[in-house]
Amino acid sequence: MKRKWAVLALLYLILLLCSGCGIVYQEPEESSSAPAPAVTPRPVLPIKPRPAYTPRPTPTAKPKNLNLLTGEPTLRQEAIGMRPVAVVVGNSQASLPQYGISEADLVFELPVEGGVTRFLTLYGDYTAVPEICSIRSCRYYFPVLAAGFDAYFVHWGQDETLTADVLSYLELDRLDGASDRSGLFSRDKTRLNQGYSWEHTGVFNGVKLPEVLQQSGFRLELQVHKSDPIFDFNPVTKLPEGQACTGLTLSLGSEAVSTFQYNEGSQLYYKTFGSQDQRDGRTGKALAFTNVFLLETEFSVRDREGRLDLNWQGGEGYRGYYISAGAAQRICWEKEDEYSSLRFTSEDGMPLHVNTGKSYIAFAAPGAAVLE
Repeated sequence: MKRKWAVLALLYLILLLCSGCGIVYQEPEESSSAPAPAVTPRPVLPIKPRPAYTPRPTPTAKPKNLNLLTGEPTLRQEAIGMRPVAVVVGNSQASLPQYGISEADLVFELPVEGGVTRFLTLYGDYTAVPEICSIRSCRYYFPVLAAGFDAYFVHWGQDETLTADVLSYLELDRLDGASDRSGLFSRDKTRLNQGYSWEHTGVFNGVKLPEVLQQSGFRLELQVHKSDPIFDFNPVTKLPEGQACTGLTLSLGSEAVSTFQYNEGSQLYYKTFGSQDQRDGRTGKALAFTNVFLLETEFSVRDREGRLDLNWQGGEGYRGYYISAGAAQRICWEKEDEYSSLRFTSEDGMPLHVNTGKSYIAFAAPGAAVLE
């Protein structure tokens, strides 16, 4: 036992001596003469904010009260899904000022014999048609255009040549002042007293139209294939792809020269006729349009009375202009048959997109318009 403790004491003494001499074991150090490897600092990247969550837009349903002629939600409840109304209105200097025209949603201007024109005014809400004057007789291309909108057709007589045949085979629901039993037509006595010719005094009482239609037996609802807007309307106003156009002069006959001037504030084109602003005789409102269409086509004299043939179909090779928001775009146009809608495309065949609002459409000979 004494021997064991002696051995342990001897070992302890040896350890103390080694510690004092500095020969305690250590990890070998790397040579200071060897170059240290280069350390490339890690770039500090800017911290991007986390993008805000944007939900996928949900397709918005068209408002139920969408006016199919303007793209605006203006229809009264009773007019939703119902047919529009197309009315033939005189537009010679002797008929001015007409009334009821400033409330139209779409206005066609069409040449007739004698170097003058007539309007075909369309109202998208049959419950909001005003009193209109002066109602005139139609030529065959007026009911052809009305049929494309599935519209009630309002006129006061027609020429008894080609037009009578066209009215017969189209079988339109129409109201004719020459054979009126509805009480919707009359003569404006004030205009008679003012010296207007008899033919420029015809009045259509659109205010009473809903009551008459309810009792007429006419179909009230639009045909299903006519229940879409007449144009591909833009959700916001866009410039047509073309040249600047802040004004234009349009000649549709020897007594039918109009100008249109663009107002940047209202984004409307204001119409003059002859040398005067064209205004509604009742409301005093100037005729003004968001969209102006000029459809180039041919006319020819058809008979001794000077009545015209008009190419209303267009098709391949037929051009025109779409004018809106201060610019004009060359377009193509066609109407496949009497019951088809007018179709507009860009020159490369893409569907034309149109700004919401009232529109004016003229059928004109090539070169009849001068754009500014």
